[in-house]
Amino acid sequence: PGAPRVQIREPQSGAFVKNQLAISAEITSVSNIGKIAVYFNNKLIQEFGGPFSPPYQFKWTLTPPNPGLQNLLRVEAADQNGRIGRAEVIVYK
Repeated sequence: PGAPRVQIREPQSGAFVKNQLAISAEITSVSNIGKIAVYFNNKLIQEFGGPFSPPYQFKWTLTPPNPGLQNLLRVEAADQNGRIGRAEVIVYK
């Protein structure tokens, strides 16, 4: 079995975001998910410990409130065996 599969459903790549960011991800894995981490411009903004069940949805207020025009949002999911899956989207402010 491989690493978890992660797909960011919201926001979509290329979306314009406001200061309150709603994040929704689809995560599939043959093993239980033990940890989910959310990064914004390669900076860890939130980390959650499991166990988890769908839907995987999070809210975050952008800090600083005026990031750069183009920003990288990444969601990583680690299963209980330590395998990590990730997905990234570019969002605009």
